[in-house]
Amino acid sequence: MFSYSPHSPTPDEFAELVAESMINHGSASGQLVFDRRGFALLVKGPQGQANKQIYLNNFYRDYCLSDGQKREEILLRASTVDDEPVNTTDANKKCLVAHIQDRWSAEKLRLASLKLGVPSTPLGRRSSAPYMVLADHFAISVSHESDNPLVDFTASVIDDASLDDAVASATENLRRKPPLQFESVIQGDSDEQILHASISSETDHIARILQAKQIESLTVPGKHLIFLINQGYILVTGTSSEQGLMYAYSQLRPAQTQPRPLPPIPILLERGRYSRYRIPRESLWHFFFREMELRYLCNICKSQQEILQSKFSHLIQGNQLADFELARDDDGKLFSYCAVTERMPALIPKTDCVYFQNRNGRAASASLKRLFEDWPGLFQETDFYPPRYLMTQFPDTAQLAKIGHDARFE
Repeated sequence: MFSYSPHSPTPDEFAELVAESMINHGSASGQLVFDRRGFALLVKGPQGQANKQIYLNNFYRDYCLSDGQKREEILLRASTVDDEPVNTTDANKKCLVAHIQDRWSAEKLRLASLKLGVPSTPLGRRSSAPYMVLADHFAISVSHESDNPLVDFTASVIDDASLDDAVASATENLRRKPPLQFESVIQGDSDEQILHASISSETDHIARILQAKQIESLTVPGKHLIFLINQGYILVTGTSSEQGLMYAYSQLRPAQTQPRPLPPIPILLERGRYSRYRIPRESLWHFFFREMELRYLCNICKSQQEILQSKFSHLIQGNQLADFELARDDDGKLFSYCAVTERMPALIPKTDCVYFQNRNGRAASASLKRLFEDWPGLFQETDFYPPRYLMTQFPDTAQLAKIGHDARFE
């Protein structure tokens, strides 16, 4: 966890410190201009062109995490860095690369940037770690290959370049690398090639799922279904293959026990578009994958609750945080729930069921889906990930009676 110094400058003040240091060290060979939106210092020439561009995000973060002599060293590094301006010409786009990771990693950096007060990025977001959702719980980021794939995002995408344009450029860079090497895997006595797997030690390897044409050229039963087992292992099977789902489950299960596992979420690739795939209930593997997903969500919800109650407590403004819990119904199927008490306001996680507890015990229970449909005024959306909804009022006696008790969860 980060530990921030209580005596940290604002972003504007930090930019002034760096500018003063640049002048003192003779590294400001022109007019200094502060680009607040990109959080950068520009050294402009006589014609107004940017001869040098110093991005301050990382330096500012390190400065706030340090004190004393260490801060002086960070200021010196920031003021003497030899950095040519980054632009979005074709020549510079070649150095961009796409990275894919779990969205929770991106969310933690977003929260950190909010705490530090990092200004908007060129995309208009408040975070220094913007992302786009690939499939519910995955994130795509773009960076220079040699830099941190999340924090240095603004050093790669500047001006009015969109995230989509940056991802397209990074994908083109991936295409220049050797093609993916897929191996056929045959299960049991079947002669059918039911899936293709590729294993690599390259850290950016799984970003190659953006190479849609190559993956869609593979022959699989049904539509193309992708599982990201870990940072170096892509598994592709078909939506009609029970054997493929079985093999994917056998690979995901041990991977989920490793530190920072990727989401065990199936990704459907169809005509170059990616979407969340939900395994049909009639499949033998529906409930196996459902349980794996619920356990994954439970773990990251607990991590979210820990950091929101500690380092980032100012972001929840004293609201109660309901726990994300798991239980089994009478048929032995796992479901998620949270318990809401009369202590309001409260931030509740996205669960299958909500229990309402008053001084007399459990007063009502219902699926979150039904509550949204019948009592939408009870909840307000927030920008937290994993999702949390704000409740400012506990249901009154009449509402509790109408909600009743859902027999599936009792």
